[in-house]
Amino acid sequence: MKQKIKETLTIAEYATRIKASACSLITGGSGYNWLSFTDASGLKVGSLPTGGRSQNAKTVSQFEVLIFEDDGAVATANTYVVTDTLSFAVNYMPAV
Repeated sequence: MKQKIKETLTIAEYATRIKASACSLITGGSGYNWLSFTDASGLKVGSLPTGGRSQNAKTVSQFEVLIFEDDGAVATANTYVVTDTLSFAVNYMPAV
């Protein structure tokens, strides 16, 4: 059964919630990447798995945290890249 998302937090909001002062992206392991949160003294206060489609993210700031109804959480990142943009000239008429 697919979990419903209860809320979406920025990394900073999640870090504040768990009283973390730093977050590191951990890569190169045998499985998926994850985020590791530490407090001001360097003690680990939490970790989050990164979503399967977020494995190419390179910086912590790319992530947001999805909190599910059962209070489980996962870090996810949109790793989309803008490859082309087309701008349009638009003439706006002032309101009379």
